[in-house]
Amino acid sequence: MLAAFLGAYFAFTLNEQRELRKARNEQKVALNRSLFVLARQANAIENYYRQVAPFTSPHERAFSMPAFKPPSYAQLAHDFDGLSFLLESSEPQLLMELAVEQERFEQVIESIRIRNEFYVDEIQPALVEQGLTGRPLSVEELCQGLGEKLFGGAMDGARNVWEHLEASRKSLPDVHSELLGMGRELFPGESLVMWNTEA
Repeated sequence: MLAAFLGAYFAFTLNEQRELRKARNEQKVALNRSLFVLARQANAIENYYRQVAPFTSPHERAFSMPAFKPPSYAQLAHDFDGLSFLLESSEPQLLMELAVEQERFEQVIESIRIRNEFYVDEIQPALVEQGLTGRPLSVEELCQGLGEKLFGGAMDGARNVWEHLEASRKSLPDVHSELLGMGRELFPGESLVMWNTEA
């Protein structure tokens, strides 16, 4: 009986340890995936920033900045269910920070889409119609030729893109660093997704 009991006990313990290892590995995979998502989001933001940074004034951003169409980033999203174990960590607010960062990234992409559609569908045809192409124009000429509604819409759209872009560009590396620090705390000595600014 003792042998049967010990055999059952050790089998149970072995199975329990196997399940714990499996759960821990799944947690590490989910955390690594989020580190990878953050790095890709930051790379996307940085690439777009490099394209728009040469346009330094609000006027240039509104009327000279090309209407770049960003690719779909629908797959760049965190698995919040898989990351729910962070709620039991020493920094449970990190999960909320990741959610905020995800929304901020999506706002950047959406603001680019809205600005580009408005620029292509409304501003460019109006510029052609008013004969305002092919030469440098002053702010006053643009405002007078386009009218207050189109001029203001172009300025607002470009400003929204720039503000969202700058905010995301600053916050993404910070959140990546926080999550990487948590990963090192939870999975010491194990391989985690690094990013070139921290390598």
